[in-house]
Amino acid sequence: MAKLTLERAREIVLSEGDIPEVVARTVRPEVVTSWRRSLLSGAEVSRPELPFVGELDTENALCAAADPVLSKLADRLSGLGAGVLLADRNARILRRWVSDANILPLLDSLRSDAGFTGSEEIVGTNGIGTVAETSRPVQIVGHEHLMESMTPFACVGVPVFHPITHRPEGIITMSCRADAGSALLTPLMMSAAADVEHRMLEQASRRERMVLDAYLEASRGGSRRVAGVGQGIFIAGPRVTTLLGGTHQVVLWETVREALGGRASATAELRVDDEQVVPISCTPITNQGQIIGALVDFGNPMTRRVAAATVGRTVQRAPSMPGLVGTSVAWLEAVASVRSAVASGDPVLVSGEMGLGKTTLLLRALAEQHEPSRVETVELASAAWNELASAMSALDEVTNRRPDVVLLKHIEALPQQVAMALASRILDGGHDVRFVATFTSATGTAATPEHERLLAALGGHAVHVPPLRERAEDIPYVAHAILADASTRRLTLSSGALRALVRAPWPGNVMQMKTMLRSFPAEVSGEIQASDLPSEIQACATRRQLTTLEHVELRAILDALKQAQGNKVLAAKIVGVSRSTLYRKLSSYRIDPDADYF
Repeated sequence: MAKLTLERAREIVLSEGDIPEVVARTVRPEVVTSWRRSLLSGAEVSRPELPFVGELDTENALCAAADPVLSKLADRLSGLGAGVLLADRNARILRRWVSDANILPLLDSLRSDAGFTGSEEIVGTNGIGTVAETSRPVQIVGHEHLMESMTPFACVGVPVFHPITHRPEGIITMSCRADAGSALLTPLMMSAAADVEHRMLEQASRRERMVLDAYLEASRGGSRRVAGVGQGIFIAGPRVTTLLGGTHQVVLWETVREALGGRASATAELRVDDEQVVPISCTPITNQGQIIGALVDFGNPMTRRVAAATVGRTVQRAPSMPGLVGTSVAWLEAVASVRSAVASGDPVLVSGEMGLGKTTLLLRALAEQHEPSRVETVELASAAWNELASAMSALDEVTNRRPDVVLLKHIEALPQQVAMALASRILDGGHDVRFVATFTSATGTAATPEHERLLAALGGHAVHVPPLRERAEDIPYVAHAILADASTRRLTLSSGALRALVRAPWPGNVMQMKTMLRSFPAEVSGEIQASDLPSEIQACATRRQLTTLEHVELRAILDALKQAQGNKVLAAKIVGVSRSTLYRKLSSYRIDPDADYF
């Protein structure tokens, strides 16, 4: 039997819509894998040319770094009759360099030019889209392309990675006639990609180098306990890192940034654990009038314990679980107060906004004093508690089971008449049961007078849990705990994503954050970028407080950018403004148009 040719193998795959064993044995494994992906995605391999996706923004760090490198590369390849393409990480072509005009008609016939896409799921196996899928160098020659109009080409594509985040940033592809291809072209293309990455590092690290230079100057002699900090930057010696312990770097930078507020210097206090605060002195590091970082001098730690309520017990960290983590004074005082109140044996009312974990906090505190089976939770926001007669019957049913403690959840849902009758019935009924309760306030204020009278009739303690927006330093710990508890996936947060979380208002508090962070598809893994977050959270990465109208405008712009996959030209059309106006708007909100939250 004659050996199956590559051309015939391709014909079989296209006619059968599948890859039989005889083809899999003939074609290179990486090409077979790409063919399978192309078939599964329904790639339109019969199309005569690449599809147009629109004008793309080339005013970015990738294009700036690649331009001189790829211009020289095209000159070196001029005798080969080759064109050089730069695409973004999504396989959309950004630029083209051609030094040999002989290849132009062939490239133009395919529309292999800026604004067109080589996405594998659209046009099948090729030297752009297959790199985007695998993040690995590939060489696709002749009939290894599924699209007929690509078969005259040999293409070598290599990925470009961001030198700091190591995320795929773009793709460099060389296209020449199929008979001119060579395995020696792959090392040449990889060298070009390394040169582009090096230039990106030089561009990206100027800010970091300024902070580093300032830090080295300040730490000379070793007498100062100092750190250089900035957005995504932390430079310090072991004395400082030991002092900070588990304090998150984003929390440190937010503390410094807010303390400076445009001033030439500032002082603040940084809580590093349950019992200690550290005084800090901050000096801004500026570049052309903009604060890019700061030098932070750390003083000696001072003991300043969180108030431990009336039982005199030492404040401890809350249990390590979503909603019960944090180091802020406000949170630790609330935890200590609930534990103290529960330990007293008296009735307890825990109030606060929705989604704070009030019930969980109460149950955890009760578990330190009672067996969980001896605590019964009653949801008052149910039909049985809307009418007086049924409510009293439900109360008798619960107390007749004789638990040690009854937790009345959401007493704010009780009609006033039922609330007052419930108080009287509990007092007059002689029930040997202890009652604790939660109250959810829409505004974050304490319980209403009517419901506080219910508590007063029981002679109990009231504890208010502050909303998440009033204890932003807890947000990194809450977010990481949610991700750790969510699944076996190893999800983490980039500094940009964490910064957006810290600045968000969180009206739904921990529950809102938990719902958002657990909404990522099952296949998502690795580092969550700010661009992965909902637009209303992305908007919080801006560095100043916005008016309501500005919030609406910024959210519309971010929605458009997400819809346009970061294409500023298309986003401007969606919003109905020019590209220059879009850039001006982003600048006014102090948002970098090329930052990772797009």
